[in-house]
Formats: sequence, structure tokens, C-alpha cells
Amino acid sequence: MFCFQCEQTAGCTGCRGNAGVCGKKSDTADMQDALTGALIGLARLAGSETVPADSTSRVLIEGLFTTVTNVSFDDDAIRVQLERAHAEKARILQNSASGKDSSDYSMKDLWDAREDIRSLKSLILFGLRGMSAYASHARVLGYHDDDVDRFFCEGLAAVGGELTMEQLLPVVLKVGEVNLKCMALLDRANTETYGTPVPVTVPLKVEKGPFIVVTGHDLRDLKLLLEQIGDRGVHVYTHGEMLPAQAYPELKKYPQLRGNFGTAWQNQQREFDGIPAPVLYTTNCLMPPKASYADRVFTTGEVAFPGTVHIGEDKDFTPVIEKALALGGYSEDRQFTGINGGTEVTTGFGRETVLSHAGDIAEAVKAGKISHFFLVAGCDGAKPGRNYYTEFVKQTPKDSIVLTLACGKYRFNDLDLGTVAGLPRILDMGQCNDAYGAIQVAVALAQAFDCGVNDLPLSFVLSWYEQKAVCILLTLLHLGIQNILLGPTLPAFLSPNVLKYLVDNYHIGPVSTPEKDLDRLLGRKPVSGDGVAAQEESRAAMLKGYVGRLSRGDSLDAVRKDFVSHFRSVDAAEIARAEQELIMDGTPVADVQKLCDVHSALFHGATREEQIANAEKAVEASSAKADSMPAAASSAPDPGHPVSVFTAENKVLSALIKGIRDSAASGESRETAPEKLEELRAALAEHYAAKGDLVYPLLKAGYGISGPADVMWGVDDEIRDELKVLAGEGEALPQYGERLEKVLTRAEEMVYKEANILYPLCLRFFTKEDWMRMYDELPAYDYEGFAKRPVWSEAEEMRKEAKSVAAESAVPAAGEEGTIRLGSGHMTPSQVEAVLNTIPMELSFIDDKDKNCFFNAGKKLFRRPDTAVDREVYSCHPPKFAAMARQVIASLRSGAQDSVDVWMNKRGEPVLVRYMAVRNEKGEYVGTLECVQKMGFAKKHFNKDGI
Repeated sequence: MFCFQCEQTAGCTGCRGNAGVCGKKSDTADMQDALTGALIGLARLAGSETVPADSTSRVLIEGLFTTVTNVSFDDDAIRVQLERAHAEKARILQNSASGKDSSDYSMKDLWDAREDIRSLKSLILFGLRGMSAYASHARVLGYHDDDVDRFFCEGLAAVGGELTMEQLLPVVLKVGEVNLKCMALLDRANTETYGTPVPVTVPLKVEKGPFIVVTGHDLRDLKLLLEQIGDRGVHVYTHGEMLPAQAYPELKKYPQLRGNFGTAWQNQQREFDGIPAPVLYTTNCLMPPKASYADRVFTTGEVAFPGTVHIGEDKDFTPVIEKALALGGYSEDRQFTGINGGTEVTTGFGRETVLSHAGDIAEAVKAGKISHFFLVAGCDGAKPGRNYYTEFVKQTPKDSIVLTLACGKYRFNDLDLGTVAGLPRILDMGQCNDAYGAIQVAVALAQAFDCGVNDLPLSFVLSWYEQKAVCILLTLLHLGIQNILLGPTLPAFLSPNVLKYLVDNYHIGPVSTPEKDLDRLLGRKPVSGDGVAAQEESRAAMLKGYVGRLSRGDSLDAVRKDFVSHFRSVDAAEIARAEQELIMDGTPVADVQKLCDVHSALFHGATREEQIANAEKAVEASSAKADSMPAAASSAPDPGHPVSVFTAENKVLSALIKGIRDSAASGESRETAPEKLEELRAALAEHYAAKGDLVYPLLKAGYGISGPADVMWGVDDEIRDELKVLAGEGEALPQYGERLEKVLTRAEEMVYKEANILYPLCLRFFTKEDWMRMYDELPAYDYEGFAKRPVWSEAEEMRKEAKSVAAESAVPAAGEEGTIRLGSGHMTPSQVEAVLNTIPMELSFIDDKDKNCFFNAGKKLFRRPDTAVDREVYSCHPPKFAAMARQVIASLRSGAQDSVDVWMNKRGEPVLVRYMAVRNEKGEYVGTLECVQKMGFAKKHFNKDGI
């Protein structure tokens, strides 16, 4: 499978393998691709010159809706849609002699297309999928539009056609134009059928007795359910995007509609866990149900999941109602809360309600009572970072108004922000399709102020997850809306060139932090009018694009060339942020390490002077952005401070690298090369070991910054391993000279990256206590070629004070030490410690939460710094070994194995590493004991006795 249509796609590059992030299996995703290919064939056959038959439009719209993320997980249901598409093609061919190509389009041709073509076609396809949802909602109410129906054929034909970028770009923008008409159609369908929404406060309490939770978007399904319940004593609660239904008069009149249950779609597996009521899914937003509530899931329309009950076109909801009565609901009233602890939410501030106050709002703005409007809207999702929207809304000025819609509002809609100019500060305008209403409000305000929408004190801060957000974004771009902030990440299907077009023409950019974004939007800090600020914020997403290209097989040289053209003055901090985001998005660390080889192109000039010049340029850029990451030179630590020690060691490493280069340049015999390479390898090994034991794990486990740590750690290992090979086999190796130059360059670049990425990051986050503990551990990492380390006077003073305090503290008298009762005797703590330290093995204990708890003392093959205690064990392993450690511990925890043996050579000696499951008297897993034992003595003994 390949899929990158949603915001949470793996690694922000694409889901591959057996299943996607959404839980959709590979076979299901492939079948959706087959359905899409059949719909493209049908669209080409139907043509866009005339309005397609109603049966054709219905097949196209319902088929596209089926392929939206989190709609259908059922192969059989998708197969039915595929058969419908083929049957409709057969009907058209039977009734007319058409010379048009009606063959199914191969989606592989799209996924393998040139990057920019693929990007533009994906924008069209995903926009059409989103628009199909709105067209479907309107159609079930009897509303359709000829232009909208015709464009589904035109847009799909473009996806399957042989078009250039210049030909595709107008189609992309036309998706936004037609979607505006489609949302207007749905707005009319809803208001003419159910009335104009009115503001309402909705409780988050579930009353005792049987109830049904209705989620999704389809208002008709909700109304039919309410009608069929009648007076049977079953209450109904909306969930997710169904909340705005509470504001429509024709739905409010049903007393069965009591309140709202839960929050946004991504929380349903937790919120529905064991719920004593059925859940009816009316449209998308389905997550694979957990076993605790799978038996009470009902779907209808295009939604489908294997094993659940599907309500057909007859819309007979009797099975849902009977299930509610059988389950009985809660025995007592249950008070639930929103994400922020609120017990009620408001909705119903549709365009008619807001526009009825347009005159008052305009006067309030002119009088300075309202300073700004923020449209904080869009889809919610599960990825870390979406609490940005909560914090953003909390920090908006007290005299501003926050307009919101779609399920992203659940991040903050239970907050009480008070009122301004007689209006609540948070105005919920409805579902995602009600973006049409928000646009009409913006247009009306612009008319009131006699200005353009972009001149209003109005900012768009959007979150996205799936394809309906894509078509809304394209609508905003069609209208010329500028300076949109989009998050939590930019779409994976935006190629660097397409992204650059959006940045240059619309100044679109990703969200950063609430503080920085508010400063920019409110003009509290100057912002360049030419979109430079937005472009800088977008470059992290472009960096991700390069990793995606490498993972798809693009050559390193081609990616480097494009990288240099866009990033001549890249800030080292941008690289660090991009690496961190990639890893948080799920990109394999090995793929992120490729980025090191890409961004090293920044200082790969044709001459040594150009390399130095480019490196200096990057350092200057890094120093200039002190608010994002201070440069190492801006606050030089005291002598003896760990950063000063590491910096001094890097000077030695640089000198060794230069010496090897100079020898090669002078034609010196290669006889001395292995010796010099081994000297460099030994020095690097000690320096890298200190980083790997003391710096990387603290960044990762202590401060949650895994990006630079994991990436650099992996590159360290590669450099060290390559030097070992070159020193051992020398010029006999093929391409020895090229390999030598490459590894020296990588080692040199690591010196640069440490100084300008790693150490500034550490100085920004690590505490004085962190640095002192590191100072205490550093003596264990020494190389004879490094200069004698100076004393860090501040740390020594702190140590003296600590000893003084300890000496003054009361200590137990001799013989008063407590006794530990054991199953076969007893020992004092000091005796236990002495025994453990006497055992001729390196012992480590990892508890059942996978944290390091204990290391015995003594000289070790595998150094165990005290700072590793209480850290997750995986954070203390290089990336290439972390996965193996997880596998071993998982095997011991599950009982699949009681012990695992690993044999290796360490420093020239055979070593046995044995991992053993530790279980209590009940057989419950309590941790893992790692025993490291040198086995050389046994080998010598056996050889001596001739055994």
C-alpha cells in the first residue's frame, strides 16, 4: 500500500507496509485505490462537456466519499462500490457509442509520477474526496448542483490525464471554486430543511437510563433516529461533528435529544470503552472499534467496518434502539467534561446569527472594543502537538473573538473565556462544511469596513486531518485569503516546489508556537510583507520532503542539488527542528539520518574555501536567531564544564583529521595510514561514547528531544564503524580513497554539528545539576591524546558544600543499619551491595516499566553512568540497538522466553550477555536482569587442559 492523504501519515511521508496509521489494512487501501481508478475511468467516459446522468453522479460522489480517511474499513463494502462503478460504465457504453477511454486508471501511475505532478494531482483528488462528502450530505436532502456534478468528472479526468504542472494548477484552484458552490448548496439544504441554527448551551451530562450516541455529520440520519425512537424512553447524545445539530430548530424540538457525549473523533476508543449504549456512525470519523464496545457499533451510509451491524438505505434504526434498551445505559446520572474540564459547551453561532450583529460588531471594532478576530478551526487528530490550539486560544487577547467550526474546537470549546461587546468570545459556527458561513461573515465584515478580506483584523489558524480540510483550504486559496497558518504539520503530498508556490503566492505557513504566532498575527513583532516569515516557517516541511524523496529512491545527488538551491543560508536550528518533527511523526531514524548527508551539502563547496565560507554562513544564521536556538559561542561555558571539555576534544579530533588529509595530499606512504586511522578511531570512539552515554540519553529521556540525539548517534556509529574497516583493511578495499574522504568529511561535519546544533541545544535545556552529574562521570571517558581536563571550579565548590551538609546530617550509629529479610536469611543493605559488587559480572536491573533501576559497581566493558538510573532503558541505547532491546524485553515480559543469550567480542575478548526475566512468587514479570560476563577465562582454561 501507499497512502499519504491524511495529516497523521507515517513519518509525514506516507503509510506503507501492512497497515496505515488510521488502522486500514494494506488490502483495504489497495482496494480503495482500485475503486478510485474505476471512478476515474467512469469520469473520463462520462465527460465534463455535459451534465452527467444522476446515476453517474451518485456513483462518483458515493464512491469518492467511501475513500475518505476513516469512512470504510470493509473490503466487501468497497467491492460493492467498485462493482457499481463498473456497472455504470457498462450502462453508458451500452447506451452510447463513445470513443473515450473508459479503462480503469492505475493509481500506481499517480504514486510513481514526478513529484510535482503527483503533488498537484493529489491536491485535486483529495479535494474532490472532501467535496464528495458535502455533495453527498446535500443529495440525501434532495439538493444537487449541475456545475458541481460536472466538475467531479472534470477533476477526476485531470487526475488520470497526461497534464503538465501549468495545466494542473488551474484545476487545483478550481476545486476550491467549485467546493465553495458545493458548501453553499449544503448550507441551503440544511437551513431550508432544519431551520436556521440558533445559539444553544449543551450539557455534557448523560442522564440515567438507555441512550444512543450519534457521531458523524449527517443530520438526516439523526432526525430519522429521533422520529423512530418516539416515546420509548431512549435519550440521544451527539458526539464529535454532530454537536451543531443541537442548534437546528427542527432537531431541537425533539425532547429525546439531551446533550453531547465525549469530544472529538480521535478520542472515541477511550470515550466509548465499555460504554453501556450503542454508537451510530452516520458518516466518516470511524476508528477501528475496541473489543469492549465493538458489539454495540452501528454504521450507515458509506461508513462500514467488518463485523459491525450496517443500517441499509431503508434507514430502519430499530436494531440500534433495541440495543440501547437492552444495555440500559447508566444507573445514575454521569457528569462528563470537555478536554479542559468544562461541563457544558455552546454552539449555533451560524452565519445568520453572527451577521445579525454585523453592525454592532463593526462599531465595536471601530470603538476599540474588539481588537481582532481569529478563525481557529478544522479537524482534530491524535498526533502530539495539537494542544497548540488550546494554548493559542487561551492566549488570544481578552478583547478578541474566536470563531470556530469542525471538531478541532473540542480542544478549547469547554473553556469559559467570557464575553466581549455582548458576544461570547468563542463562537462555534458549526460543522466543517459551515466554513461557508465563516467565509460569508468575513465577506460581510469586509463590506462593512469597505476593505478586502485580507485587510480585516482577521487571522486564519487552521488544523487539518483529512480530505474535507483539503477542499476547504483550496476554497480559501481560491478566494485569495493570505497568511493562513496550518498545522500541526503541512501535508505530506505538498512537494517542495508546490509548497514554495503556496508560500510565495499566499504566504501560507505552518503553525509554530502560540506565542510566536500571536506576535506575528497581531503585529507585535515586525513581519516582512513579502512572505519571508511564512517561508522560513515552511522550510521544516520542505526538509521533510527531501527525506521522503530519499526513501522513495531518489538519488542523493539529485536531492542535494535541490536542497542547496532552497537552503543556501539554512539555520542549524531548522535542521534540528525538522529532524525532531520527523521522528515524532514516526519516520524511521535510519531515514532521518539520510538528512545528515543531504544538509551536509550546505558546506560541500567545490573548494575548501567555499566549504568554510558556507559553514561560516550557517553559523552566522544560527547565531542571529537567538530566540530559536542560541549559538555555542554566545555563552562560552567555564573551563572544565562538559561543553568546554567536548569542545577541546573536538579540536584534537579536527587536528587528527587534518593530519590524515595532509599525509594523503603530500603523497606520504600509506604504511602509516592504518596507524593514524586507528588513532582517530580510538579518539572518536571515546568522545562518541561520552556523548552516547551522557548527552543523548539525557536529551531524549529527560527533555523529550529525540531528533538530534537519535540522528547524530546513528551517524556516530557509522563513522566509527567505517574508520575501523578502513584502518583494518586499508588500500586493499575498493574505492579506498573515496571512502576515506567521505568518512573524514562526515567526522568533520559532526564536529560542526556538535558545536552549532547539539551543544547549544543542551545549554538551552540542561540544568546546572545535569552538567555537574556529567562532570562527575566524564573521567571514565578518557583518551591519552586528549589534553588533561581542567577543574570546573563551580562544580567542585558545589561538591564541597554537598559533602559539608552530609557531614552535618545525622547518621545511624554503628550497628544500627537496617536488616533486609530475605526468603532464606537476611542481610544489611551494605552487605547486599557488597555481594552484588563482588559477583564477577556486570549486573543491570530494568524494572517492569522498562526503567534502569540498578547497576553494580566496578570497571565495566559496558559503561553504566549513574545518570542513566531512572531513565527508560531504550533511551540509553544507540538507535540501531534500541529496537533489539525492545524485542528482547518484550519476549521476556510476555513469557515467550525466560532468558536470551547474546555472544559478542568486546575489546578483543569473548563476552556473554544474558538477559533474564525476573518474576515474583506469583510468576508475574517484575523486570529484566542483564548479566555481562567475560568468557575469555573459560576459553583459556579449556585450552590449558586440552579440553
